[in-house]
Amino acid sequence: FEAAKIKFDKDGSSNNLFYFSDGELQAAAQAYLAESDAKKAAAAAVKQLEKVTKDGVDIAFFGRMIADSELTLEGAASFSHAISTNAVNNDIDFFTAVDDLKPDDVTGSSHMGDLEFNTACYYRYVGLNLDLLADDRHLGALSLDERREAVRRFLGAVLTAFPEARKNSMAAPTLPGFVLAVTRRGQPLSLANAFEKPVRGSSGLIDESAKRLLEHWDGLKNTFGIASEKELRLPELTLKALAEGLSDYVK
Repeated sequence: FEAAKIKFDKDGSSNNLFYFSDGELQAAAQAYLAESDAKKAAAAAVKQLEKVTKDGVDIAFFGRMIADSELTLEGAASFSHAISTNAVNNDIDFFTAVDDLKPDDVTGSSHMGDLEFNTACYYRYVGLNLDLLADDRHLGALSLDERREAVRRFLGAVLTAFPEARKNSMAAPTLPGFVLAVTRRGQPLSLANAFEKPVRGSSGLIDESAKRLLEHWDGLKNTFGIASEKELRLPELTLKALAEGLSDYVK
């Protein structure tokens, strides 16, 4: 793959990971095997990768990064870091581990340490470029129903997936308490500025955070003349209804 500026060591190994869909790999392999000369075969494989039908849904959403290569693909989805809507300080969880079978003359723990954790109401922003998702380099070769199904599954995963880190020691799987889903044209817009001043609410952080978010969104629409095609909210709608409503805008 020298033609794609992908370099391998003499032993054939590489420090980089390259993600390709099944269709891309099969097309590249067939193009490579059709050439007897190694350099021509590599060039043919790369050329085939550029024009083959793209069927990698995960690659289309999250992209593929290969430095200085035409195989780099911009992801159609973007994610912000989660921020707390309220002021929060980390707490300390001290732990110690003791061996059950220590010799009688040996005392003390085998290991001790501490973990930091907090409890907060978090805001997270996710954007999805539907036009980019439908172009020829992403999922343009799929049918409309297939692209809509991919978007529905993406939305379901975004709203129900939990990070793996500390899943046993902290047991923190928590589903969203409020979701504002907007379909519109133009640049993506995060609403993080709604929480520049920390939320302090007597009626609960979720309700106050949702109220602050909607007030900020209404202010942006009024100030900048922003128009939305559709706005859906959870829990007013079920997750299934929200995903179905948004997938209708996949063209």
